[in-house]
Amino acid sequence: MAKSLPLFLSEAAERGLGLLGGGLLGLFLAAAIWAGFPSEPAPSGGIRYPSLSLPTPIYQGVAQSPFARRVFAWAWGTPWARKALGLEGQHLR
Repeated sequence: MAKSLPLFLSEAAERGLGLLGGGLLGLFLAAAIWAGFPSEPAPSGGIRYPSLSLPTPIYQGVAQSPFARRVFAWAWGTPWARKALGLEGQHLR
């Protein structure tokens, strides 16, 4: 594919561009996976993440994750990330 796109960059610049693109894609995928676990409205009016309806091992794994709640809070609180990760319209039940 590199031969079909004439970017006229040095080999090092192409590697750097590939590293940057791959890194961003990997971060987006990780955020999509962690934020994609279901959440539910909490009795206090907030949002409970992860949902209690998850199977116990999955619930425990997500609940004990040091970054899952931070990723979800970031995604839920950032309008463009909320839309990009498909969280729009959830939790309205």
